[in-house]
Amino acid sequence: SRMTYISSYTTNLDISSTGVATVTGSVRGKSGVTSSYVTCTLQMSVGGDWVDVKSWTDANNARGSTVAETYQLSSRGTYRVFMECGANTEEKTLTSAYRTY
Repeated sequence: SRMTYISSYTTNLDISSTGVATVTGSVRGKSGVTSSYVTCTLQMSVGGDWVDVKSWTDANNARGSTVAETYQLSSRGTYRVFMECGANTEEKTLTSAYRTY
């Protein structure tokens, strides 16, 4: 589907052997966009459900927003990033690939 205000959006999760999760997410708006936001929520699989571990947001009056954070995991398991983002009035969601610690 064609996007009205968003030109691109992406998210990624990496987990090191010591359990450091690197969470990234970004949205870029098209020319003329005056506000944008991205929220990345690190989630862990628990009994078939995805449970929120930690969330980060970047929002500003610009055409792009980016989250880039590291977080020390306290328990082993399977994780993903659920990202919500927007530019002007358009919003999208995206899920990263699963990673296991």
